[in-house]
Amino acid sequence: MSACFTIQQRAKNLWIVLVFLYFLTSCGDLLEVNAGPISVKFPRLLAVSLFILLLFSNRFRVYEKKLFFAFLWILSACVVSAFFSCNAWRTLAGCGASILAYVGFFLVPINLIFLFGRARILQLYWLSFVCVGLHALMQFFLSFFGIRDPFVAQILGGEILIFRGQSWTYEPTFYALFATPFVVFLNTRFLLSSSEETPKIPLWKVLGSNALLLCSTSTGGFFSYFVFFALCFAFTLSCAYRRLFPLLRKRLVCFVLGFATAFALLGILCWEVFLRSFYKFFHMGFFAHWSFLERWDKVVEGWKIFCRYPFFGVGLRGVEQYLYLQAHFNDPSVQLYGRLETRDTFLVYSSSTVLMEILASLGVFGLCAFIALGILVWNMFSALLKSALIPAEEKKTLFSLFMSVLVMGVCMQFNQELFRNYVWIHMGISLGYLLNVRSEFQQAGAYQQPS
Repeated sequence: MSACFTIQQRAKNLWIVLVFLYFLTSCGDLLEVNAGPISVKFPRLLAVSLFILLLFSNRFRVYEKKLFFAFLWILSACVVSAFFSCNAWRTLAGCGASILAYVGFFLVPINLIFLFGRARILQLYWLSFVCVGLHALMQFFLSFFGIRDPFVAQILGGEILIFRGQSWTYEPTFYALFATPFVVFLNTRFLLSSSEETPKIPLWKVLGSNALLLCSTSTGGFFSYFVFFALCFAFTLSCAYRRLFPLLRKRLVCFVLGFATAFALLGILCWEVFLRSFYKFFHMGFFAHWSFLERWDKVVEGWKIFCRYPFFGVGLRGVEQYLYLQAHFNDPSVQLYGRLETRDTFLVYSSSTVLMEILASLGVFGLCAFIALGILVWNMFSALLKSALIPAEEKKTLFSLFMSVLVMGVCMQFNQELFRNYVWIHMGISLGYLLNVRSEFQQAGAYQQPS
């Protein structure tokens, strides 16, 4: 009996280690093994491994049918758009990426929450961010000693070379998107915390988490605060949410003033970093800076494709090849026979905003699918938050997750792509937490799902 218990405990510990590595490497764009033309990324390998383990242990479930049907709509848009692509096979490969994102990075986290409990998974998820964030912070601070981490890709030039924090992502902008939902969640949870709450959220944890985001020196990460402030204020205009969180507006004002003061002090103390990362936008003007102009050009080109193929677009991963052929051959129908097609070939032509990627790739049909998914997620969170039978502390956590999803969705318009691993994992964690809370209170007979 004792030996059987020991084996079960070891198996459970192995599961926990695997789950932690899965979260830890979720942003690992650079964590891959190249074997000729094929590259194997660690996050995808771990996602597939966990899916297989869940499947063969008979613990894999689709917990919300409405979410499943919403994804089927998205997948159908991906498949239909392949018929209008200049490279149908490449587009169908993009459909495979969407299936992997849904199963490996969305459904797997939901199942893990039901298997191990929402508190433990949220703790492991948060710990993974701290580890990745400390790596990014280390990259930033080591630059002042002339030490360059091998994963650093972008450098701010000057008298002192400053390495921008990015951990294992492609670049600091992507790391900022990875870190943003964690920071938004903690900031929101801090604003909603009460003096009687046990355990309290210490201020050092909030400040430290924000430092892990700002070490990227990403303007996308900086602008995420304004998105966060605007959305929080918008919720305080609703009578229902004002009754739920009566102190939110007052604390939000204090937080905004504190953020402005802290950012000003950081600008004074780290003057060189401020000049090279943020001052350029004040000096040159945001709309005149090359980084904005480059993104805007891609938006314009994506809009032209949408206007030409408004209903179904040109397929996932079809936009890049379409623009490449248009630029080099002035004809998107040219076939690249005998030419090497790699990610780097089309990288410069990738979409700069997710909204334009959806419009140009999947057209109105695909856009409606994502809108339906967004409405479904909004209604699921709203229904649970407005239920009188859900405890106040759970509502605070749910609202914090809700805010993190909303801010992340807006920030994905800053030079991002649709099927990023960590975006779908965070969606899975947030909705998994919601479904687990709802299931618990349904079983207790305390919550009735609205019709």
